Amino acid sequence: MAIVEYSFEHGIHRSLHKFIDPGPIPIGYRYEAQSQSDRTHNIPVDGFELAVKDYREILSQLQTFVSSGSEGASASIPLLFAKRENVERVQFCLEWLYDKAGVPPFIENIFELETLIMLVDLYSESINSRDSSDSSIVRHGPSLTLYQVTELLNTSVYDYEIGTRCGWHEHREIKFCSLATVNIYSYVISDHLCPKLKVSITPRHLPEQPEQPVGIIKSPNPNPPHRTFSRGVTEVSTGIHNMGMGRGRGRGLKVIRQPMAGRGMK
Repeated sequence: MAIVEYSFEHGIHRSLHKFIDPGPIPIGYRYEAQSQSDRTHNIPVDGFELAVKDYREILSQLQTFVSSGSEGASASIPLLFAKRENVERVQFCLEWLYDKAGVPPFIENIFELETLIMLVDLYSESINSRDSSDSSIVRHGPSLTLYQVTELLNTSVYDYEIGTRCGWHEHREIKFCSLATVNIYSYVISDHLCPKLKVSITPRHLPEQPEQPVGIIKSPNPNPPHRTFSRGVTEVSTGIHNMGMGRGRGRGLKVIRQPMAGRGMK
């Protein structure tokens, strides 16, 4: 379990991460549980020395975390978000903890992170349009689609950033980590939305990168090659590739994507 407190102004404030003991595996589910572990987080399905069995303590720490501001002042529980496909899973896990600990629920709703990103992106576009001297700019709906936001959140460019994962997964170089997941969501939000909101990016927004020399490779081929992908787009090499990656590593290589008629080849 992992949760982070994030704001556009300050980036990641705090985080809470716990390994939760799942209890005895129901009869007939051991193979499925072990297979899931082997495919992803590699956490032992039983006998894990870091797993916490005190569910009341876990919920107590979670309640303190969500009901306290970054300065420790008491506050109402803020809006909590999860990726759209995980909302029901998060709610189920919370209900499971409430039941095991015998405590009443204190988190009522989990909202979709994709919706938040699309709304903030739309807001940023509206204020930038209002500030623009070009009065002919008209916005029709959000500039980001649900598919595009999902692709942003599925990025792999931060998977092995130092300090993104918990210590246990960091030591084993395993990318499937709940703390890494919520940290990466924060990085994606910072990288895409902070510039639009004119917010300065700090090391709390994105991981610091060492200064690296920038190399330029120019293709001698006057007719750059085309590569067709299964998603129905063609990637056209621009001929000049910037090898120095910025803070948001997704911006280092510029490509032109053109829609294709029909299905592309793998």
